[in-house]
Amino acid sequence: MRLRIHRGAHEIGGSCVELQAEGCSILLDIGLPLDAPEPAPSLLPAISGLADGTNPNLLGVVISHSHGDHYGLGGLVHSSVPMFIGPRAKTMLMASTPFIRLPLDPNALQTYRNRETFSLGPFAITPFLTDHSAFDAYSLLVETNDKRVFYSGDIRAHGRKSYLVENLLKKPPSAIDTLLLEGTTLSRSEDRSSKSTTELELENQIFNEIRDAPGLVLASFSPQNIDRFVTFYKAARRAGREFIGDVYLAHILSELNLATLPQAADRKFRVYLPQRQRSRIIADQAFHLLNGLGASRIYLEEIGSKPEGWVMLFRESMMPDIDRLPRSISATLLYSFWPGYLAQENQRLQRWCEDRGIPLKLLHTSGHADTQTLIRFAKALRPKTVIPIHTMASAVMERLIPNVVIVPDGEWHTV
Repeated sequence: MRLRIHRGAHEIGGSCVELQAEGCSILLDIGLPLDAPEPAPSLLPAISGLADGTNPNLLGVVISHSHGDHYGLGGLVHSSVPMFIGPRAKTMLMASTPFIRLPLDPNALQTYRNRETFSLGPFAITPFLTDHSAFDAYSLLVETNDKRVFYSGDIRAHGRKSYLVENLLKKPPSAIDTLLLEGTTLSRSEDRSSKSTTELELENQIFNEIRDAPGLVLASFSPQNIDRFVTFYKAARRAGREFIGDVYLAHILSELNLATLPQAADRKFRVYLPQRQRSRIIADQAFHLLNGLGASRIYLEEIGSKPEGWVMLFRESMMPDIDRLPRSISATLLYSFWPGYLAQENQRLQRWCEDRGIPLKLLHTSGHADTQTLIRFAKALRPKTVIPIHTMASAVMERLIPNVVIVPDGEWHTV
């Protein structure tokens, strides 16, 4: 077996790895680069048959999780090339289609299951459910007759599913020839011995802020980050407040239909319909999205009558909604995204907060492994070689972890 990284050897995002054996190939991820505004044919890796379906030896694309930098070019892959993703990740994507424009049709995706091996030609692929900010994310073990490659995908060990990584490290797959290991956080200037804030620690921080907030709390996070929703939901309940989601979040949770997650239909949280979602539902005649939400619906009048009773999911497009509340109502915005977005994209949000007198507080933890977790991961799997991916700091990994081989984009590496 041999492999080549088409994108990701020296950048974060846009990941794509080709594995080749016995004249056949598969791809691990088909990501959109983070600096690309939208998918374009020019961004596709130069792989025979990927765009036009003319290569019968291209057996499929296996997607590790539902972040665009790992699946975002999937819509440009020819329909004859099968693509695979986790079952709940597919559900998440399908639930998102009424609300956001996705770069691929989720109906085209086939699914795999945790630790159930499936075959594509000479490749046996075993997915390992892992801890990441994307729900239903996986690492992937790929085997041929004589070689074994482990692709970490995006991982961490400080989220609500950290036990998945810890269990893997206690009983790792054996005889790994090559470990493709993500190194997202290695380029950050931080103490490499420090541990990331856990999701449970973050919950405590958010609880403290909610408890001390004098009025409405606005919670800014991605509804697709289920870990973060649970964190805000639990913190709100502990502080004696009700959580207010939107129809997008309510629909995702309804479609996932997991006993461990609260449902708006059971009035476990309230649902506000923002103006933008309302306009889209009317334009698309998608009124079914409101079915079962009647008892949980909440309107600005009720929110404004008791602002200290709520923690409300908030996004930048909801600024006009909040502007309809009296300015005498105090509010606090808890921002729970990568802080770089504030500097790059959300100066408008910061100006709005300043104008309204709304404190903006950053409360976040990474979706990616800290340095010590990466070191433990490599030590536990004991691969013959470690190849950095999803990183801008390959040289840092080379200094920290034994047997690192830096493989540039586009170069073949024999496993």
